[in-house]
Amino acid sequence: MDAVGQLADAYSARACDYAELWAPVLQPMGRQLLERLRLGDAQTFLDLGTGTGTLLADIAALAPRAQIVAIDRSEGMIRRAGDPAMFAVMDAQAIALKPASVDAAVMAFVIFTVPDPAGVLAEAHRVLRPGAGFGVATWGDEPEVIADRVWAEELDAAGAPPDPGSPLNRRELSNTTEKLAGLFRAAGFEDVETWTDRLDLIWPVDDYFRFMGGGPVRRRLDRLEPERQTESLRRIRERLDALAPEDFADRSEVVYAIGRRPEGG
Repeated sequence: MDAVGQLADAYSARACDYAELWAPVLQPMGRQLLERLRLGDAQTFLDLGTGTGTLLADIAALAPRAQIVAIDRSEGMIRRAGDPAMFAVMDAQAIALKPASVDAAVMAFVIFTVPDPAGVLAEAHRVLRPGAGFGVATWGDEPEVIADRVWAEELDAAGAPPDPGSPLNRRELSNTTEKLAGLFRAAGFEDVETWTDRLDLIWPVDDYFRFMGGGPVRRRLDRLEPERQTESLRRIRERLDALAPEDFADRSEVVYAIGRRPEGG
């Protein structure tokens, strides 16, 4: 299986945790992107990498006349998404829509998971009508969450092999306003606007333990024998319960860009 397929399967496996624990964190930042696009008159809207449908209700509210098309490579994620939208399991690098058929589109917290971010922006440019807007939100600098050290220390102590890494992670290609703006301009967008914001999240310990154990450290946990895994999780939870709330703070930077397909392009 290729890297995109592996990543899609990984997201499918944790779709429930994503929908319940992570999507609500991302929603306000995604809505900020939608508001900058000024969607009131849009007739067709494309949500690239919709995930579990985090932004669908906001899109419907901000673009009440629009037919929403929501695509994602992960079938498990789409199955968690609800109305209102037309859904398709589809690769953002090969959008099965006609050229110049979409009034507006977004890609929120997805661009770093695709092999060719420049190719995705070129595809978005192709399907947008002249004058239509496209918005992207992604991650910039990511200060350490202090509680993450507990996981690393305990898994090291248990003899868990090092994390082989995500099957696909291209954050370095779009993690600053300059890089993201460069991708937009290279794809032919004009009137490119960028800005940043900052996540302000303090994880409740129960949510943090569930989210981390089901996702970011799962690859290491799964390489331990069952007894060692159980003991490691017990020790991790014991140590997490002793931490202060600020130790669960995530203040990662969010990087945004919007641009428009030229009227004559």
